[in-house]
Amino acid sequence: IPGYTLDEKKLPTNATGTLTDKAQIVTYVYSKDAVAAEDVTVKYVDESGNSIHDSQTIKGNIGDEYDASTPEYKLTIPGYTLDEKKLPTNATGTLIDESQIVTYVYSKDADTSEETVNDEGSDDGEVGKDVADNNGSNDEGVLINVSNPSDDSISTDDAYTETGKNSLPETGENRFLALFSSILGVLLVGFSIVVYTFKSKKR
Repeated sequence: IPGYTLDEKKLPTNATGTLTDKAQIVTYVYSKDAVAAEDVTVKYVDESGNSIHDSQTIKGNIGDEYDASTPEYKLTIPGYTLDEKKLPTNATGTLIDESQIVTYVYSKDADTSEETVNDEGSDDGEVGKDVADNNGSNDEGVLINVSNPSDDSISTDDAYTETGKNSLPETGENRFLALFSSILGVLLVGFSIVVYTFKSKKR
């Protein structure tokens, strides 16, 4: 019989005998041949319908039961969270002669790393600006360097100062040099006058 196979383990014991005045029944038992069913495809997509993981396939024969709700098919995908409100209604069922698709929808996890970097970088940026503004000689000729500031603040222990090579003399030194220059100028003028007068008389 097409589509069926005789079950040799269940052959009738009265397949041969003698006809009597009573009806007799000889029964042959057949099992239905397995017919390959169309595949069930399990897909994994984001909220926009984009694939985020390779799909899986469930194969079998028509009439076989399938279960795509097990951990083998209900996957945990890094960076995504399964949307429990959008679970497929056909996660379990029966294989048939038509293809079936089971779709799991995931939402992308929030990326907090960029926010963390921006938060930490904002303070560093201000510190860097202050260092750039202050690094070098100030109006009083003092060189200020700041090296290896911490993330949160700049310790005064990390700063050092040194007198600039081109710094101006102190006020007392300025006055002394001015007085010395004036006296030297007067002496030179006086000496010039004496020499000039002496030469004039000699002539």
